[in-house]
Amino acid sequence: MNDVNDQSNLMEAFTEASYFVRIANNWVKLKIGQPCPEVAKAAEFKTWAIITAYNPGGTQVSDDDNRKQHQFLDEETQCFERRLEAYGTGEGWPKEHGFFLVGISRDQAISIAKKYGQAAFVFGTDVPELIWPPLTA
Repeated sequence: MNDVNDQSNLMEAFTEASYFVRIANNWVKLKIGQPCPEVAKAAEFKTWAIITAYNPGGTQVSDDDNRKQHQFLDEETQCFERRLEAYGTGEGWPKEHGFFLVGISRDQAISIAKKYGQAAFVFGTDVPELIWPPLTA
């Protein structure tokens, strides 16, 4: 299985990846650092995050492991005021399914991302940015 464990490669892969949110049956594409009015409007200009449980730490794991972790994330994020399907993907990297969570704070998102071993997640109100949770508490 592939991994993107070299820190500079990991940062480049996450920054260059495309992220998608399902809004009204359409997939809207986000890129890091580029404003996305459709997403800001869908989030009612509140903070949001895209978080996945797939491939912790940038290391590809089995489809079965990814599905299991995604199910746990699905159950944990049911409580958010608005939650939409989302995924990220990059060159030579499979889709990583996750959720677009509206009204989440940066600290809540960091906590969830760390719980699922994620090296980074997308956060914003209008312009998507990558947040790199600290590796230790």
